[in-house]
Order: sequence, then structure tokens, then C-alpha cells
Amino acid sequence: MYSSDVDIVFTYNNAPESATFNYVLNSDAPVDITGSPIKLTGLAEQTHTVTVNMLNELEEIVVSDIVTFTVDVSSIIQVANIAELRAGLVDGTTIYELTGEAFITYQRATRNQKYIQDATGGILIDDNAGIITTVYNQYDGITGIKGKLSLFNQLLQFVPVENTAAASSTDNEIIPEVVQITDVNTTITDYESELVEFKNVSFVETGVFVLNTNYTLTDGTNDIIFSASFVEADYIGEPIPEGLHNVTAFVGRYNATAQVVSRDFADIVPVLQASIMITYPTDGSTITLSNDVTATWVVNNFDLGTDGEVTYTLKNTITSTLEATGTTQDLSIEFLGLDNATYSLEVELVDMSGDPFDPIISSSVNFTINVSKIDETSEFISVYPNPTTDIINIKGCLLYTSPSPRDRTRSRMPSSA
Repeated sequence: MYSSDVDIVFTYNNAPESATFNYVLNSDAPVDITGSPIKLTGLAEQTHTVTVNMLNELEEIVVSDIVTFTVDVSSIIQVANIAELRAGLVDGTTIYELTGEAFITYQRATRNQKYIQDATGGILIDDNAGIITTVYNQYDGITGIKGKLSLFNQLLQFVPVENTAAASSTDNEIIPEVVQITDVNTTITDYESELVEFKNVSFVETGVFVLNTNYTLTDGTNDIIFSASFVEADYIGEPIPEGLHNVTAFVGRYNATAQVVSRDFADIVPVLQASIMITYPTDGSTITLSNDVTATWVVNNFDLGTDGEVTYTLKNTITSTLEATGTTQDLSIEFLGLDNATYSLEVELVDMSGDPFDPIISSSVNFTINVSKIDETSEFISVYPNPTTDIINIKGCLLYTSPSPRDRTRSRMPSSA
């Protein structure tokens, strides 16, 4: 045993109602008990014998059973966190106790496996013998796990040697570390058995996920193997997602090759692509009413002021002159007093540091301003509405008609000299 505190569990059948129980530790005096378990604490490091007796009403031993075990606490090496544990001897013999709290990020019926991690790293508990019988929930904390280190295809595993206590905390929030594919491929050990997240990645293959089949996850430049190896995963037999996704997964390995595996479909989240589109002026349009232009645009799946900003650039394409440039968190910008010319307008989403995204998220249009200039001394008529009243203004020379339909008694022609 790797603890000085030991519970002796016993069962019995067909005991008469008058039966009583006691136990004898080594050669100590008998101790009366009411039932199982027998809780022994502070045992010395040695071999111990416990005899459990059933007695009749005359206090005679009817039946007994004996168990012998050895307490060996001094051989246990205590480590404070998973990073220290991972640095231990992988000899299948040395016993380590993880004294710090670790959190369950996933548990499986297969080999009673549990993925645990703390702030320093992750490790897989491989409990094929079913040593840990305490019931836990995902995101529970465990403290005081004892076990040995072993390798399976170069993946480090923690094999428990005794049961663990009840959860030391519950409902913990575990935020996966955002990593790059190239980092995991080159330094697998740094991320092994840790829950990580890959942003803006996609699956190369199409079809459906087939159990124990490898697929390719890519960021457009680097690839990593996605292993569909969890028989219980709800994506097995379902269509492989298309397009960009944010994928949460455990980092594993097959010898020197990195592999990742997701727990379920909830770990594979579609990326809602941010976009921006100029709504005014429209591409190829001609503006004839004013030399002032208020450009407008719409933004989707992007929070201006939080996710980033909009940069704008207005150029006169005839003179190649940069007319305006800047940054805004609004959905419009006003350009005043533009000359009659052809212009190109480009708007682009950037992060809060002003850096562009990859790929670039932008929109552009070309438009022309062609506003006629009217000379007030011209003999031509210019008719235009007054924007503040219902009056129509007419500028130009006077027109005379004779006779006027409204003036049947007087001529409105100029009198002769």
C-alpha cells in the first residue's frame, strides 16, 4: 500500500441477527466494529495483518478472514504539478504522487482513461485495471493521484496504483490554449495530452469520419493528423465538416508524429467569416447631384471597436492623387468637395493594432462624380427644389407668354417705346 491510511472492506452472508464483528490488527487487542469498512489510519511502514471475525451471541468466533498487506510510503515521490510529473522516471516502478490539483478534461470507458491537466501541462491517466473507482465528472478537480509512468507509442501515461479521493473541486472552467499547427508538430511533448485549440483550420478530406482513420487538418500552410480514434465520439460516421473551423482537440502522438483528436462535434466549431461591403456609392456608379459623398458600408461577424476597426482609402484615379485615408469605427465616412473625376474607394477590416487580417478582409468600388456647373447669368433655365420648403426655384431669363391664360384682359408683352 502507498498510504498509511487504509480502508479494509469486507462482506458476509447468512449472518444471524445476533452476530457481532471485531477485528485484530497484527497482535493488538480485538476492536469491536458494526460493519464494513474498517478505517485504519497512521499505519507504520511494515507488513500488517488484519483478521476480521464474526462472533455469535456467546462471543465465540464463528468465521474469520485474514488480509495481509504492506505499507510503503517512503518510496513515493511527491510532485507538485504535471510538469514535474512528466519529468519523472519512466520505469514502470517509481511511484509518484501528484499533490497539486489537476482537472479532468475528458474521461472514457475505454481503458478507464482520463485526460487531466493543470496550468503546467497535461497527461493521460491509463487505468486499464480499473484502480480508480471514485466517480468524477468532466472538469472536476482531483488531488493526490498516485501512480507510475509508462509509454505507449511514445505517449506518456500515468498508471494509477490506488483509488483516489472524491473530487477536490467541481465545475472548473478549462480554456484550451490556442496553438499553431507548426508549434505542435515541432514540440509535441510541450502539448502532449493537453486540450488545445486550432483557429481557422479545415479538413482536407471529404466524406464521413470513419473510426480509427487519420485525416488531415490544415491551416493552409501546415498540416497535422486528425485521428478519429474515439469510438464514442458523436462525429464518427458523420460528414466531415467543410470550410474553416476552430478545432479543440487533445494532442497525442504515434511515436515521433503528432496527432490530435477531438472529444465530440462540439469541439469543431464553424468559423463565421468576417466581411465588409460598401453599400454606397455602388461600383461603376456616377454621382451627378453633389460633390459631397457619404460612403457607407456594412460589416458582418465583426464587432467594431472590439474585434478591430475600418481603414479607408480614397484615390482620384485620373490624377492618381490620394484624396483621403484614415481609420474609423463607424459605418460611414463623409468626403466633401470632391472634384468631378473618377475615384476608387477601398475599406478594410484591421485589428485593434491596425494590422490587417490574413486573408485580407476588404471591399472596393470605383465611382465617378459629374456634377454640372450652372452660370447664374446664363439664359438657360435651371430648375431645382428648395430642400427646406415646397418651393421650386427657377433661375435664368424671364419668359413671357401673351396672352396669359390667367390674364385675359391685359397683354403681358413689354410695351413698345
